Amino acid sequence: MSEVVLCGNSSTGMTQSEDQKQLNLYAEDYKVLSIRNGLMVIYSRISRTKGSDTASASTLTLPLGGVLFEITGNADINYITTTGWSEGSALNLIVRDGFTFKHNTANPPAGTSPLKLSGNVDFVAAADATLSVIWNGSYWYEMGRKI
Repeated sequence: MSEVVLCGNSSTGMTQSEDQKQLNLYAEDYKVLSIRNGLMVIYSRISRTKGSDTASASTLTLPLGGVLFEITGNADINYITTTGWSEGSALNLIVRDGFTFKHNTANPPAGTSPLKLSGNVDFVAAADATLSVIWNGSYWYEMGRKI
């Protein structure tokens, strides 16, 4: 099936199939992305970015721009802010010092969500521990950790 160039050219640009059911993105003669029938296929590496180092706090507010953060300080974390994050957002946190991630702390402030941690218990994190979480719109659920 032939393609119609929407912008750029067929080696570095965006094309659409003649039946208008598939959209393709090319960069330097490589297909990078294709969307057909609501399914997105990515043909290249996804590079996620590191955000700036952030001090631990009872309510952890992470800057926009990045999905990997090094958390400094020793204040325990009860909640993570949700402003600027969408349901399905995933974060990777690296502990630089040592503190505790608290499991399901009650009464979260507006614009935050508590953490649901493995085993339904707090995670006492030492230096160089990691925690990966995903947000479902209500809670930051633990996906994994390294102690």
